[in-house]
Amino acid sequence: MFLLYKQQTTHDEIEALQDWSDVGWTRVNMRPIKQVLRTYASKWMFVYTKYLSDQVSSTLKDLDSFLKRIEPGIEAITGEEKDIKSFMRLMRVFNEV
Repeated sequence: MFLLYKQQTTHDEIEALQDWSDVGWTRVNMRPIKQVLRTYASKWMFVYTKYLSDQVSSTLKDLDSFLKRIEPGIEAITGEEKDIKSFMRLMRVFNEV
């Protein structure tokens, strides 16, 4: 939602630029430049959203693999462990979390 709003804001800012500019005694048509700016803004917004999407997907995959790896150790905890070996195994599980 935020990125869609930001993209709209950027397009509005570009659209608010004048369609012409006077440079000395020459008048420059700015409409083609504005079109290029809109195109680049869309391109970079897409690149940024793709980067964010890839980062979230990667983080979720890492989290999933971590949970699959740690789940058997957590399920083995009964709360009735009294010996040092069980306690150390429990502490390793907690350390990974």
